Amino acid sequence: MPSVLARDGRYRALSSHGLVPQRGYQHAEPSNLSYLTGRLVSFDRLYREQPLVREVVQALAPQIARVPWRLYQRVDADTRRAVEPSEHRIAQLLAHPAPRRSPLDLKNDVVTGLMIHGNHAERIVRRRGGFLELHRLRWKWLQAWTYDDQVISWRYQPPDGPPVDLGPEEVIHWRWQAPDSPFGVSPLAQLGVTFRAEAAIQSYIEGFFRNGARIGNAVILEPGVPNSDGLRRTLKEEIKSNYTLDHVFSTAVFGGGVKDVKPFGAQTAVEAELIQQRQLDAAEVGGAYTLPPAVRGRLEGAKAEDLAGVIGVLYKHVAPPWMELITATLGAQLIETPSGAPDGGYYVGWMIKQILKSDPEAHYRAGKEAVHSGLVTLNEWRKDDDRTPYDQPIADKPLLPTGGLAPAEAATRAALESADVPVPAVDRQDEDAGTDDE
Repeated sequence: MPSVLARDGRYRALSSHGLVPQRGYQHAEPSNLSYLTGRLVSFDRLYREQPLVREVVQALAPQIARVPWRLYQRVDADTRRAVEPSEHRIAQLLAHPAPRRSPLDLKNDVVTGLMIHGNHAERIVRRRGGFLELHRLRWKWLQAWTYDDQVISWRYQPPDGPPVDLGPEEVIHWRWQAPDSPFGVSPLAQLGVTFRAEAAIQSYIEGFFRNGARIGNAVILEPGVPNSDGLRRTLKEEIKSNYTLDHVFSTAVFGGGVKDVKPFGAQTAVEAELIQQRQLDAAEVGGAYTLPPAVRGRLEGAKAEDLAGVIGVLYKHVAPPWMELITATLGAQLIETPSGAPDGGYYVGWMIKQILKSDPEAHYRAGKEAVHSGLVTLNEWRKDDDRTPYDQPIADKPLLPTGGLAPAEAATRAALESADVPVPAVDRQDEDAGTDDE
């Protein structure tokens, strides 16, 4: 019997609440589109067959998946510390989601599922010793039992195995918000007309190139030659056999009675609009995912200085909503306790600055200059660089040069003097002075 989330934060059987759902397990959301031909095409198949879908998914999913993530713990309002996998089971889960499955695989599966289906689900498997694993649930094989706009039970029905019933606490469900459903809406569902038009264009182009060598022809007969059905069939077969793709350089030779053969125009008004329409289709698909053309790899007319900002646009404006959705869902459905209280101040964060460090040498040189000039403290820089702060008071103070000393030397000397520690005098020789060694 499915369970329901009670007021005390625990999932209890429906029978204990006297609730009788009106419906059983049902597929959450439609996962297909109807083409002009009337056949249904699944969202998964659209990804395999439509280059525009793959273009937007591959522009975003691998780029988010390559950003490192880790578990953090809030120490106070301004300080956090990185949690090592050996310290917490969720930190270990993020580093090792399942046997033979890397964090890159997990993040790529989540983003790809959200982009194609608007939803993604992972099963939480608890092993002996408190270890956790995440196993992917194919969305098209997942059914849900809902009550009062919440999922009270899941049923996973793979085609080659028995059904598996799962409680809501056993599944992590990522979704884009929908106004009238506990399930997300795929952006592909909003592009039905676009993909039907794109499928028709591709079908037309395929036929055009298949028959491109056999352009339309008008056969003009000699005066007095009867225009019989037999003659028309003979001429038609002769033209087809001599203008196939295997004989594009051959010349048709007609028998008596044919005065001339004139080809029709090679391009129609519809064909002239194909290129523009495909560009509009690409823009509509990118717009559904809020992906600018440059992020999708469409760089027509781009300059060298424009390309340098593409990564910045991706990680500062495009990817953050997706990344926040992923980590917020992990926090709500995996880290928080059943009552909703945060579990020790832990949360999942992205190390996005590791990706933006295109030039590590310049990055560390700039950090050194910022610390030595007193612009930031050493711990401020380490915290901003996703590093564990030093547990020393001097690391939280700005390093200001005094008395001709280097900043670090001055700060160290000041700290020792404040602790009443004898400090030897500094004997500095002129750097330009020569030596007698020569």
